[in-house]
Amino acid sequence: MNNINKINYASIAIPTYNSSKYVKDCISRLKKLKLVNEIVINDDCSRIEEFKILENEILKFKNNSKIKIKLFRNENNFGAFKNKYLNIERCSNNLVYQIDSDNVPQKNLDLIIKKINDVNNKNNLYFPSRIYQFRNNYKIAKSMSLFSKKYRVRFFNDDYLFDIVDAVNYYKKNINITIDKHAEWILNLGNFFTFRDTYIRTMSTHIDTDEHPLSADALTISYIWLLSGGKINLLKDFYHFHRKRDDSVSVTEGEGTGKAYEYYKNKYIQI
Repeated sequence: MNNINKINYASIAIPTYNSSKYVKDCISRLKKLKLVNEIVINDDCSRIEEFKILENEILKFKNNSKIKIKLFRNENNFGAFKNKYLNIERCSNNLVYQIDSDNVPQKNLDLIIKKINDVNNKNNLYFPSRIYQFRNNYKIAKSMSLFSKKYRVRFFNDDYLFDIVDAVNYYKKNINITIDKHAEWILNLGNFFTFRDTYIRTMSTHIDTDEHPLSADALTISYIWLLSGGKINLLKDFYHFHRKRDDSVSVTEGEGTGKAYEYYKNKYIQI
């Protein structure tokens, strides 16, 4: 029975760090899913008051959903890359949806879980083919995208298998294949489905090294995955709501974020 569950059900991995005020929006969309039986939240040593708020939100969720929810807290602050690794490692199911705590998942996530189970390629990271951007109210972002392009980013209209050749062609030859924005947006998404065992095996040798700028967790994950021979499968019916924040890591780190982008650009060019 356990093996059947691990194939058919998905865990949701939500890493947190001083982001308790956003978690309610994220987990409230998960309450009625049929193919999710576990949510694992891994906190990267937030402030105590933040962690207590997080505990209260989880208690409310437990009282309103049959889905099992677990909360862990790192003894030290490890940064986003390692925190995501630990979060996925602590999930019970092999299929895991990693979503950042300030983002909001789509409502019909069961359909995507079924699709990924049908594909069942463990060498893929499964990415959304579009995102809806918002600042305060995610509920209006999808409808507003019909009137303003600033609310929506489309990568492809159909399923697309993105590999390291696409990344190299973008950086080396300036070949862009996406509908909106550019390929670097894909590489910096950081919200994806993965098969736990393959992810842990692929990322494990990079956890305690200084080889990569690990603060740029999404770029790091994409680069390691593609370099190992894995691919990014963008699914046409898969999306999430992306919160635009003035206090996001890409904004607060400023120069450091720019250096991380240049670091990976040079890495791809050298391939």
